[in-house]
Amino acid sequence: MPIAMTIVADEPCDGRLQENSPPALDYRQPPRDVDVKTITPAWFIPPVGLLVIPLTALPFLPQSQTWREVFITFNHFGFGAGFFLYLAIFAIVMGRFITHELLPPLMAPAVWINLGPLGAGAVALLNLVKILPVAEEDFKGFAFILWGFGLWWLIMAILMTLHYLRNLHLPYSLAWWAFIFPLGAYVSATYNVGTSLGIGAMVDFGFALYWLLLALWLITGIKTLLHDFSP
Repeated sequence: MPIAMTIVADEPCDGRLQENSPPALDYRQPPRDVDVKTITPAWFIPPVGLLVIPLTALPFLPQSQTWREVFITFNHFGFGAGFFLYLAIFAIVMGRFITHELLPPLMAPAVWINLGPLGAGAVALLNLVKILPVAEEDFKGFAFILWGFGLWWLIMAILMTLHYLRNLHLPYSLAWWAFIFPLGAYVSATYNVGTSLGIGAMVDFGFALYWLLLALWLITGIKTLLHDFSP
């Protein structure tokens, strides 16, 4: 099974996220019409499966020159394929948000998923520089740009979540774990980009986001235990 589809199948969210995964990415399914209303940020999950390839690359860098070249090429393939796939899917998802109503309340946490590819992509760029130090300043600058867009999306995700809480409702489901993993990727990106560029304020902001992540993790973990594991 391709790595992208493996990520979709193993994502620790409820079936609604899996049902709304991009059909064009699953070669096992026959072509079918897609209702635009079913498009959600859960479609960002497959690109993340490629973007995370460089995240753990450094400890496994081979000593052999030949295998080192293969390894470096494979990691750049992962980032390149994942990033441009993300851009294509992002256009589709944004079109859905612009032309249709908000997501159903049960799917509301999915708006946080976009922090995953942005955070993972920024850290992946920094790791690519470490395994092949070419265009180092350009890669770091691009990682900073991804982080900046992630900040805008974080603000939008918070505002949309508050809108659900105040004007609609936000019932618990396993989709709440979409608050956790993407934000974790963005927290990591904030710390690593800030450290790489020597921006102390960004590092401090990452530390503040860590406490937000911890609070959301505790709330979601407690609700999961109470709703899904209690007799």
